[in-house]
Amino acid sequence: MSNVVRFPKVGRVMPPVRQEPSHPEPARASMPPPRPEGPQVVTPKKGAGPVTATPARANRFLAGLVKFLWVVLALTWPVLKWLVSLDVAFQFARMAWFWGEPGKFAGTTFALHFAAFVALTYFVSHYKPKGL
Repeated sequence: MSNVVRFPKVGRVMPPVRQEPSHPEPARASMPPPRPEGPQVVTPKKGAGPVTATPARANRFLAGLVKFLWVVLALTWPVLKWLVSLDVAFQFARMAWFWGEPGKFAGTTFALHFAAFVALTYFVSHYKPKGL
């Protein structure tokens, strides 16, 4: 196996290696000028509205809000799990009781409560915010 990287010896300066392009560059007359590298400075036009929050700032705020919500739910989850489980059980009994009566929407209510319970369980047990 050969050594791909050649480190210079101490005290000896190696001349820079110049590579010639294998194909000639196309004419630049028809091509637009290249864009400068790095951040672009944009000056607002006169009469423009107020500067709004950048998407990165909004994303950080949303990530912080989700992290706060996850911490609160994770700390209260042992008690909250029992309360939400009892609510789902009550909604199931209510759905069974009002099964044949139209206009009560007990089945839909049970399905929504059960879906919220499953979503909370997934959020607390499988999601971990960045930075924790």
